[in-house]
This record gives sequence, C-alpha cells and structure tokens, in this order.
Amino acid sequence: MSALSVPILLDLWERGLVQQPFEWAMALLSSAYPGLGEQELFNLSIGQRNTYLLTLREWAFGTKLACQVSCPRCQKLLEMTLNTNDLKVSTNIEHNPVLLLERDEYELRFRLPNSRDLALITGINDIPLARQQILAACLLEAWYKKQPCSIEALPTELVQAMIEQMEQADPQADMQFDLACPACQHQWETSFDMVSFFWREIDRWARQTLRDIHTLAAAYGWHEAEILRLSPLRRQLYLNMVNQ
Repeated sequence: MSALSVPILLDLWERGLVQQPFEWAMALLSSAYPGLGEQELFNLSIGQRNTYLLTLREWAFGTKLACQVSCPRCQKLLEMTLNTNDLKVSTNIEHNPVLLLERDEYELRFRLPNSRDLALITGINDIPLARQQILAACLLEAWYKKQPCSIEALPTELVQAMIEQMEQADPQADMQFDLACPACQHQWETSFDMVSFFWREIDRWARQTLRDIHTLAAAYGWHEAEILRLSPLRRQLYLNMVNQ
C-alpha cells in the first residue's frame, strides 16, 4: 500500500464527483494498492474492501473519526468520536471463498458479495429487490434432493441462513455499534458506512484545500502546483499571515 499524495487525492475527489460510491471506492483503492489489478479489487469481499479503506483512512486523516447521528426516537443530534480500531474486526478471509450450506435436503454453494455485485444494483431503490439480485449473483449452485433449483425456490428460512453465514464469514462488511441517546434514553444499533463516511471527509478536505489554494494564489500569485508542494505547516503559516 502506498499513501496518496495531495494532488492524487484531489484528482480522485474530482473524478468521484461524477462516480457511483462503489466506483469511487475502487478508484481510491486502485491508486493506493497499485499491486492489485482491477479484477482482484472488484472481487474483494465487501468486508475486505472496508478493511483496506479503514487502513487508507488512517493514513490520510488519522485514527479518530468525528461522527454525528440522529436519535431515531427524539431526533436529537448526537456527536461522538470513534477510533478506527473500534471498527476493525479480526478476520482472515481467503480471496473468493466458496461457502457451503446443507439443510433439509438442500445443498447450497455461494460466495461473499463484492463490489461487482454492488455495481449490478446501481439505481435500484427497492431494497428487497436489490438484496435478491445480490443473493442471486452470489449463489453458485443450489440443489434440492439432488435436483438444481433457483434462489426463488428456496425457503425463506434457508435464504436467511445463507445471509447469516455470509455475515459470519465477512464480519467487516457490516460494521455496527450500539448507541444510547442521553436525552430520551433510547438504545439502538446502527451501521457504519465506511465508503460514505470516508467520501464525506475527503469532500470536506478537498473543498477546504481548494479554498486555501485560492487564498494563497490571490495573495502571492503562486500556481496550484507550487502551493501543493508546500508542507501543510508552511502552507498554514502563509495562510495565517494572509489572514492577519
């Protein structure tokens, strides 16, 4: 893995403005992990992708994550600080593992969801339909009494067992933590969307960086590349002098 320079990160941000979330995540990882090919990146499980993004986020902005969430009962806005270590799950997943499930004369072979599956459901707002399409893509083989069958023919409880086995095999895919509202005492569980959170951070950082470039360029006549070559400390010192 290689740390992303400021110019590269700005370029990724600019491209990400017109990309879908899974495309932005893949572009980011492709730049940070040049040794991984496009096919290998797309075949990473969602949990593996999140693990890579967590590490990259630490390199870009550190281990502290400032989060906000609204209480679903009283709508109070809660602010908290998490650590990336709070979100990491100890896991050792082989690439493209095949999972097996045998129950009630059914035999299933399936794999974990990946970014390629997320690409298939882009634009689908019907959550049950999107989930069905992902499961269908992940189901490699399904047999009942030695006869092939489709995912539509599987009992609901068997599909749920398949989902639960996926979650157990790839725990970093759905990062959840417990919350309690100090105002109304409501307790609930929420999920942490690594891609969306990281993108919002980069978006705020990029826009602030461009404002700083504009300020220094207007004050000193420097070009963008010259300003970006300054260390963060020297850039801030110049900004402080401009704003005096």
